[in-house]
Amino acid sequence: MILLLLPLLICFVLMCIKYRRIRGFSDSSILPLLFYTFSSVAAFYVFFLTAGVEIKISAMLVLSTAYFLVLFPLLKIDDSDLISVTHISSFFLRAVCHVVIWPSLIACSFYGRYVTRVFSKDVGDMRIQLVGGQLQQHGGTFETICAATCSLYLAALVLFFIVSIRLPKAWVLQLLLLVASLSETFRVFYQFGRDGVVFWVLPFFQLWLIFRNQLPTYNRLLIRVMFVATGSILLIAFGYITYSRFGMSSRGTLMSGGLLDLINSLISYAGQSNLNYSRFYESADSIRLNGHYSFSWALSFIVDSGSVAYHYAMKDFYDFYAQSYGSHAGVFGTFMREWTLDFGPFLALVLCALVMAFTLFVFACKSE
Repeated sequence: MILLLLPLLICFVLMCIKYRRIRGFSDSSILPLLFYTFSSVAAFYVFFLTAGVEIKISAMLVLSTAYFLVLFPLLKIDDSDLISVTHISSFFLRAVCHVVIWPSLIACSFYGRYVTRVFSKDVGDMRIQLVGGQLQQHGGTFETICAATCSLYLAALVLFFIVSIRLPKAWVLQLLLLVASLSETFRVFYQFGRDGVVFWVLPFFQLWLIFRNQLPTYNRLLIRVMFVATGSILLIAFGYITYSRFGMSSRGTLMSGGLLDLINSLISYAGQSNLNYSRFYESADSIRLNGHYSFSWALSFIVDSGSVAYHYAMKDFYDFYAQSYGSHAGVFGTFMREWTLDFGPFLALVLCALVMAFTLFVFACKSE
């Protein structure tokens, strides 16, 4: 258990340095440090829930180093450094918006047809079958393209705020960007998951903190209403999935002790990553995915249009993980999970170092 102190120490120290530098929590760049610190604290609770989980010191050393490399640039970044992205021409802004919007809307229309499945009573069983490979999705080349375009959801969110500042009367464009930003959430719902809600709510909230003082008064109020309305619907879906998968008895009712199981599942959701990474780290010694985990959307076009190679690689990994640990591998394992399984821990740290160097370089060039 003491090994869990390593990533917690890195996150906590970086958060304290940032807090002292900005003298409070007024700058949104401290939020990721808060989230990672909270997650590292919750890992201790999860450790007691899953007694017997072996934690490798090498895995915690690699993970702690990765946290430092990726989170360190946040000490150098303030909200004022990010506001400058709004200083672009209206013509170029509209052009970029349309490039992001239409592929994302196509993805939303594809995945949106299956969103109602999230509210099926057997969503937990269907999720397990999907992760284990027993349940086949509709797939195909078109689905592969839609999955790739869903990665634009963050761009849609950023553009939504920039348009609200630069083109405050462009209501239709703002609405289209808001819908486009939900593409990744719909894709995760399509897979009976709940992570997409977190992927949308947290970035939206942080972007709001960054740009709130630049927004016109009316748009500021309108965005609050949009966030509360959309976020409430998504959080209801999140709660239902959590309840269906972790808090229900075989009769579909909240069982004796089920409420505690539900609470435990929410804490586990926040704190399981560090523990799970130790297992993924160990798995990397026996199986290597060679980029199929991190870059499946790109490899699907290079290797074969149907992404068959990706599915075979992932099935082999899921089978290996289930045989080794007696559970499915569709769990959080930090951002290092994919990179470690694809390239090994050393190259994964190299990628983290490149991310740090690129981020510092970009903001250093901006300050000159």
